[in-house]
This record gives sequence, structure tokens and C-alpha cells, in this order.
Amino acid sequence: MESIEAMLALDESQAPLSWPAVFGNFGPVEIEIGMGKGTLLRHLAAAAPERNFIGIERANKYLRLAAQRIARDRQSNIRVVRADAVYFLETFVPDASIAVFHIYFSDPWPKRRHAKRRLFQPRFVQLLERKTAAGGLLHIRTDVDWYFADIVRLFETETALAIREKGILDAAALPREMQTNFEIKYRATGKTIYALTLQKSACGGSGPG
Repeated sequence: MESIEAMLALDESQAPLSWPAVFGNFGPVEIEIGMGKGTLLRHLAAAAPERNFIGIERANKYLRLAAQRIARDRQSNIRVVRADAVYFLETFVPDASIAVFHIYFSDPWPKRRHAKRRLFQPRFVQLLERKTAAGGLLHIRTDVDWYFADIVRLFETETALAIREKGILDAAALPREMQTNFEIKYRATGKTIYALTLQKSACGGSGPG
């Protein structure tokens, strides 16, 4: 498989995407937003070959490195895309079609004047809720305590998603291969990792039902 085959080409005239057409099967789809070099994404895909994975990344050098590694390992259940996450979700992702979202160590933009640049905004969490399949999950991690509190508050006030887990993530809770490069680096310096897991109602609505 050539590296370019892992790259997902976007054509608004063909939006929204058909996941069976993209992957050639009807397996559930997981999305990692901000995949970096794709280390975690590739481990997730290797551990669940029956599932399909999309990695979103805006940094072209990381995206192409990830695509090359995916090609090298012939991981046919991964596609990567260079795009703004909100644009990609709104335009190309069918509603209620994503089994799992992974969003790890999003930039907190700590200065007040930069707050509008944060990924987690009311529009974004509402969009995640709409795109998540019935019974689907959202996994979020950060090393910033105040940002974690803001994220929790946003989901509680702007969505009806049920919180399944919330708090400090024990270092022993995840094997190293299921941690991002950022998480491995942060843990090595003694930083605390905060984790949030949310779930959409299995009956197809937005609340816990």
C-alpha cells in the first residue's frame, strides 16, 4: 500500500462520506482528533482490526509521517486527513455514525485572549454529540486541571451525554502502547492526567435514557 492511500481526499460534492465506501466494510468507525504522528491511532487499529479508524491532524509533517508508517505496516483500517476538526465533522461525517471519539491533550490556550481558539467550545461539544452513534463513547484526556473542569462543564451544560468516568487517570490504567506520545512525556515529568469518558444513549437519543 502506498502511503498516499492512507490519506483521505476530501470533496465537498461527495459529502457526507460513506464509511463502507471509504473502508470497504461495515465495521464501526472511531475518530482521533489531533492524532499527531499517529502512534496511538496505529496501536488502536492494530488491537482492533475489525474496526475502522480516522485520524485528523492539521500539521502536514505529522500527517505524512503517520501515513508513511500506516503504509509500512499495511494497516488498511486507517485513514488520515488534514483538516480542521469542526469543518470535517460538520461537512463530511454523517450524523450518529461514530462509535468512539478520542480527543487527547488538546491545546488549552491558557491566555484569556486566546480562549476562542480552544477546541472545546459549545458548538464543538454539541457537534460531537450529534455525530456520535447510539451507545457511542467519547474519551478525552488532558494534563490541565482548569481546562478539564471547563470541558466537563461544557458537556454537562451543552449536551445530554452521560458521564461514565471522570477524574485522575491512574498511570497503571493504560498500557504504554495505549498512551499518546504527549501522555508518556507528561507522565515522565510527574504530571497528573485527567480523563473523561462520556456515552450517548443506546436508544439513539442524546441523554442517558
